[in-house]
Amino acid sequence: MITMADDLRDHFEARLAAPSPPALERARSFLMYYVHDSDPELLKVDVKNSTAAIIDGIEAIEEIMATPQVPGTLYQIVAYEGNRMLSDDTDATAAAWLKKLTVDLREWLGEYAPPARQS
Repeated sequence: MITMADDLRDHFEARLAAPSPPALERARSFLMYYVHDSDPELLKVDVKNSTAAIIDGIEAIEEIMATPQVPGTLYQIVAYEGNRMLSDDTDATAAAWLKKLTVDLREWLGEYAPPARQS
């Protein structure tokens, strides 16, 4: 007899075995959930309470910045998913903002920060 616990276990095992979503999707989700309506003080609290999600966000952001994106992508995710006003609507300005975000997150994570991405 199959029980609900068996179904749940199978569901969670399948999710664990599934491939990770693409970096752009993970970065967008991270920005919407942790950055969109946040400020640095709230984000510092999230770093302590959601370390794994913050690490995944850093890695996703660094991955999309290290690979070519469709023009306007970085600006779009910062402006819309991150809910941040930038001085102009260029990917270069958005990349600088994202870089500062990852630097701050790494600093707040301290010893728990992920290894730096090798270019």
